[in-house]
Amino acid sequence: MPEPKFFDEDTGAYVHGLAIPSLTMTAGAANDTLADVGTAFSQGTLNDNFRDLGEKVNAILAALRSRGIIAQD
Repeated sequence: MPEPKFFDEDTGAYVHGLAIPSLTMTAGAANDTLADVGTAFSQGTLNDNFRDLGEKVNAILAALRSRGIIAQD
């Protein structure tokens, strides 16, 4: 699929947009569940929640890239 382009008013031409990079995550385990961290702090639960959110953002970015809506990274 072709890369998306936008009109640059300064140059008067269609140009490729900047790519949005995927998120890189080094902590936590993705399990498709955002868990309540509760009243007692749990670093593991917090890391897992951020990992889940990061994985979902990356899945959305991949879907948009595959349809040519945003630029490949």
